[in-house]
Amino acid sequence: MALVELLPKPTWGISPSVDLSVLKGFDLRASFYASGSTTSKVGRGTADAQFFGGALDACAVLGLLDDAIRLRGCAGLLAGGVNAAGSGFDVSETTVRPWVAPKARIDGRWSPIKHFGIVLGIEGFFPVVRPVLQVESNGVVVKGEGVPLPGAGAGFSLGPSIAF
Repeated sequence: MALVELLPKPTWGISPSVDLSVLKGFDLRASFYASGSTTSKVGRGTADAQFFGGALDACAVLGLLDDAIRLRGCAGLLAGGVNAAGSGFDVSETTVRPWVAPKARIDGRWSPIKHFGIVLGIEGFFPVVRPVLQVESNGVVVKGEGVPLPGAGAGFSLGPSIAF
């Protein structure tokens, strides 16, 4: 997964998920997100930031060709934390602060065989709780004024899908 504008710089990540078809045309999707680390200049030092979180989505599903192709539109909530570690300061600290965002996702799954497929997804994040990287007397923390995390972001994913 490529994550753009989730952290101060674009990064790669992983997002394994589990889908449950509740009724024909409606899925629930639970997923876990873990990003790579990005480094940003903060004051005279730097901060390395990573994101870890989970999401729950409700999805409208359109199945075509006996479900060999599935198109979905999803809406949900992604919540987690930004882990930031300072370096280049007299005292460098690590902290974790909350990050919460409503999200929208569209994806498509193509299944060349019954239980295996490829999924391509695009999602948008719209944070309502997001930290800011800031220098304080004792290092880097994620709060207050400083380098803000973006106000909206996107994720692009491509990966395998196994259906049971």
